[in-house]
Amino acid sequence: MAIVVPPLKDELHWLTSADPVSPDVGQLADEIVRRLNKHIASTRLLTLPEVADMLRCSQKSVRRMVRDGRLSAFKVAERILFKPDEVGALVSRSRVTYIN
Repeated sequence: MAIVVPPLKDELHWLTSADPVSPDVGQLADEIVRRLNKHIASTRLLTLPEVADMLRCSQKSVRRMVRDGRLSAFKVAERILFKPDEVGALVSRSRVTYIN
């Protein structure tokens, strides 16, 4: 059973249309690696200081948002990392319509 990253699902349609009689496995493998690397590069994670700067708050406030469950994060090699779309979702959820 193959696992395909959802954003790549539509991009990999060419795999099923390849000539089943004489596929060039090396060329197919190179193309898969190239497309996966392109996808990984486009989904760069943000660091704690970057998120704090984007939200114009302290790093301590961002840590509090993670602890409270308002923002999800990943801890990799002692670094706290965030998905850009998660930060955007937090901003969208925090929208107000009235300020005293």
